[in-house]
Amino acid sequence: MPAVFQCNLWEGEWIPDSASLLYTHESCKYINPLRNCLLNGRPDRDYLYWRWKPFDCELPRFNASFFLEMLQGKRLAFVGDSLARDHGESLVCALTQVAEADKHEWQLKWFFPSYNFTLAILWAPYLIQYSVDQNDIAALHLDIPDREWTYQLQEFDISVFSTGYWHFRKGIFYANNTLLGGSDHAEVNVTKFDFLTEFRMAMETVLRYIATEYRGVAFLRTVTTDHFEHGLWDAGGKCNRTHPYASHDANMPWIQGQMNRVQIEEFEKAMALVNQGSPNLFLLNTTQSSFLRPDGHPDIYRGEEVPDSAPHDCLHWCMPGPVDMWNQLLLYALQRLNTLRLIPL
Repeated sequence: MPAVFQCNLWEGEWIPDSASLLYTHESCKYINPLRNCLLNGRPDRDYLYWRWKPFDCELPRFNASFFLEMLQGKRLAFVGDSLARDHGESLVCALTQVAEADKHEWQLKWFFPSYNFTLAILWAPYLIQYSVDQNDIAALHLDIPDREWTYQLQEFDISVFSTGYWHFRKGIFYANNTLLGGSDHAEVNVTKFDFLTEFRMAMETVLRYIATEYRGVAFLRTVTTDHFEHGLWDAGGKCNRTHPYASHDANMPWIQGQMNRVQIEEFEKAMALVNQGSPNLFLLNTTQSSFLRPDGHPDIYRGEEVPDSAPHDCLHWCMPGPVDMWNQLLLYALQRLNTLRLIPL
């Protein structure tokens, strides 16, 4: 990775930054109301004024006009769960500060006519094929990518894939139409199946498909981390910190660290399948930088439609907020790959 991107972008620290925001809670009409923390009453603003500083280099600021010019005539998809939606809508907010977009009537799809550029968000929370029964137990086919994205993937020149927390839900697991077992908390009479083994099999399936079937440029964005404190998500957990962690102040939770390790290992295995190493598959490892931002979540500031009794949101991201940095990484990666003529932009 450093040979292409010049330095390790994934290890660093958040440092104070007084620069103007890419957009505000008032200037972007496409912010999900559940993520508009300031509009929903969050009183502090310090969490807005930090930037990610890799230890080895500087990460350039996001330039919306340059992004649109570079991707003129292209189609970009974010594929995954609600965190993929956070990522995509953060980019929409940044881009619509410099260019008008036409929003599809009911799909999460935006067209920028001045640049003939399309951005879409495709819902595929596991990235693999699944169905959910009346008891809210998911049946996951660990060897089949989700058709919700595979049937339309070739329409897009660039795609950003991510998954994570849906794999914690109750599930039973299949491969080759054979039952393998179920999650520890599925409350069904099947053999218990290891969580990380399930997650690894799912990532292997998805990345193998992308590496061997996709003709565009693909990025895997790694798992983010939640920041519930003083209880679990459904038992009073909250996230009311107002500043990032320093890089040496806290340790990554074990399970998220292991999920990150699995994703990196499966990414490296898939890379070997891409035309004997041809670079069409790339990594956006946001796990560590996300872990250091316990201050960036909506917590209780999710709007009047959410009852006070609902769990706090310590997983998704305020907009604007730390999630906007993910598009700095995306732009930097695309620019480097284009400069090195490793991808056709």
